[in-house]
Amino acid sequence: QFLLNIGLYYALPGYYPAAGTAAPWHERVLRLLGNHYILSFGMYWMHRSLHVVPWLWEHFHSYHHWARHPLSRNTYQDHWLDNFANAVVGHCWAQILCPLDRGSFWFSHIFRIFESLEKHS
Repeated sequence: QFLLNIGLYYALPGYYPAAGTAAPWHERVLRLLGNHYILSFGMYWMHRSLHVVPWLWEHFHSYHHWARHPLSRNTYQDHWLDNFANAVVGHCWAQILCPLDRGSFWFSHIFRIFESLEKHS
């Protein structure tokens, strides 16, 4: 994911919001909600396909489900392509379709990390 982020930084000017004046709070909240809706929609369908398409399950996603019980420590123990595809389908498209300002962008990323850890605990 680190290389993906570096590539996005150079390939898509404006993907990472610059420091500057923030929009009014109500616009920031609406953008954050829209961004998370797009992100969740993409990640849901990506994750569903990893479970229902036998080839994707066998070669990519089954690594993530090695533990008998979900644990926060195995949240990110998965195939690199699984994690990469989730990043592209989730965060990348959400930021392109509904861009966030700098503060909301980093809040969104940190929130999603905590949300993933909580789901797998």
